[in-house]
Amino acid sequence: MGRLKALIGLLVLTACIVYGVQVAPLFFNNYQFQDDVNQLVKFAGDKSDDALRNEIMKKATEHSIPITLNDIQISKVNGTLSVSIEYDVTADLQVKQNTYHFSVNVPQQ
Repeated sequence: MGRLKALIGLLVLTACIVYGVQVAPLFFNNYQFQDDVNQLVKFAGDKSDDALRNEIMKKATEHSIPITLNDIQISKVNGTLSVSIEYDVTADLQVKQNTYHFSVNVPQQ
């Protein structure tokens, strides 16, 4: 009976490790991407929307974020710039696939 508990515990631990290895990078990449977009918006100055979109796409590529230029929504209201991006990433967890939805919303400060 003790060996069975140990085996089940080992299986649960292995499943947690596999889950963490597959999912943690998705959240870490999103965090880094959001930080980069925040910096780009903060120092956007007089850049055109297209120039800002292209810079955001470069950062998305660096962090393996699956977006297109059309996913980047840029708005300017009363001189305040804001960027909004939404995307989904699917993680293959061996047994099943989970889709995670991420939103990046950055107002200029």
